[in-house]
Amino acid sequence: MAESFGPRAALHARVNIFWSCNVFHLKRNIPAWERVIRLCLGVLAALGAFYFLPPGGLQVLGFAVAAMMGGTAVVGFCPACAMLGRRAVGSLK
Repeated sequence: MAESFGPRAALHARVNIFWSCNVFHLKRNIPAWERVIRLCLGVLAALGAFYFLPPGGLQVLGFAVAAMMGGTAVVGFCPACAMLGRRAVGSLK
């Protein structure tokens, strides 16, 4: 009972905290060339929303689309592609 309050318990708690950070893992389903294209289109969509859309809901929607494209490019995972059955990159090898 006294061991649960010792230094080993604190070390065990720290290890569990760091280990639990890797629980949420998404396999990439977007190849590198498509990630580059998505990132460029996301930047263009953000610039287009800023310069060409009127302030308000439509501009916010444009920024949301740009953020979605940029986010999927950075992470490498597209939920819509996964729902349509796109496999992980490198899973065919």
